[in-house]
Amino acid sequence: MLDHAKATGLIISLRGYKVYVLGVSSGGLTPQAWFRVRDFWTKYFLAAGAELVS
Repeated sequence: MLDHAKATGLIISLRGYKVYVLGVSSGGLTPQAWFRVRDFWTKYFLAAGAELVS
């Protein structure tokens, strides 16, 4: 999914931004699904140049 976002220009530059993640719930997700979602957003913000704070 991240490769698709890169290939289609869906990753915007967030250089200089800090993204704060608060109050995230994994309710309703299997552990595997939760880890996939978390890993996607971690890699997305890294690719966008943002600092992810959780």
